[in-house]
Amino acid sequence: MRSYDGIQTATVIRYPYLWAQQARKGETEGRQDRPVAVGVRLARPDGDLVLFFPMATKQPEQARLRG
Repeated sequence: MRSYDGIQTATVIRYPYLWAQQARKGETEGRQDRPVAVGVRLARPDGDLVLFFPMATKQPEQARLRG
């Protein structure tokens, strides 16, 4: 199990990011760790809200851009 206590806004970490098309197919976990930028981390009483933004080295294929 990982500890995410050190995650702060504006840092880059490796995270098993789940892409939207994977979630639509019913997957619940990312397939591999990817670099993500932590956009913001907000402390909340019921658990922190963390917004991740994936970092990619190439443009997505056209088929992946369709909703």
